[in-house]
Amino acid sequence: MFLSKNKDTLEDYLKRNNIPHEFILYDDVSTSEKASEIAPKEKIGKTIVFLNEKGEPIIILLRAIYRVNQKKLAKLLGFRDLRLAQPEEVKKFTGYEVGGVSPFDINHIIYIDKDLINEDDVYVGGGDKNHLLKVKMEDIVKNNKIIVIDVPKKSEVP
Repeated sequence: MFLSKNKDTLEDYLKRNNIPHEFILYDDVSTSEKASEIAPKEKIGKTIVFLNEKGEPIIILLRAIYRVNQKKLAKLLGFRDLRLAQPEEVKKFTGYEVGGVSPFDINHIIYIDKDLINEDDVYVGGGDKNHLLKVKMEDIVKNNKIIVIDVPKKSEVP
């Protein structure tokens, strides 16, 4: 069994670790298109979970405006293949539901795209599909095991 996380458990984590933050409530921010209605789209980061051929999670944080080229990403990271995690697998590896995955309180390496790493403030999943979390990128970096990479992209999200 794994710990189920949400906005409240995320907020507890942020407070315990003295991470300045702001939650932004919205009807639904489960997609980057919806999130861009309330935050500058170039500052929104989405956390995506892929699984490699061994079933291990590969967690990517990149600008929400981009789609990942999975084949090129797999090759870059030295895997034969990557597949997008199913909702129950996302929950298993992050504790969060799809649409609210935060890059905080995840016990796996997070690969952060080089295009997003230099942003000061970013908006990321807030623990559920109704919240965005505004934080400093330096706090994401400081509170996680991260590797900065040039995430291969297919295209921008329309």
